[in-house]
Amino acid sequence: MKRFTAAVLTTCGLLLGGLGLKAQQPAVIANPAGPAAPWFVAGACLPHSPTVCVREVKHHTKTVYACKNEEYCLPQRSFLSFLCGRGTCDDGHCSDVRIKHRLIVKKVADCDTTHCVPRPCGSACPK
Repeated sequence: MKRFTAAVLTTCGLLLGGLGLKAQQPAVIANPAGPAAPWFVAGACLPHSPTVCVREVKHHTKTVYACKNEEYCLPQRSFLSFLCGRGTCDDGHCSDVRIKHRLIVKKVADCDTTHCVPRPCGSACPK
């Protein structure tokens, strides 16, 4: 069965490969202004404003996780006392101590870093 499948796939590959299938050809973009016109138009570019690299502080925060355990107890109640609304710890019938595990998530400040950013300098550019 494996040989038959391999033979069929090989035959299909040879047939399709021999057909000369070609990839998509790149499209030719015509110049709308005519063949003699340049691709750029003088004065179309925005004037270049001088820039200077400025060092800025980048503030970082990191997430800190902690676990807090809270102890609590529930009154031991039967189904009948639950329906009647009775059964508190005042009777002296309390259940075992239980523990709630709380996840505490805090964002705290981390080390600040600096990075360079290009800014327009206006008329105060060094020359």
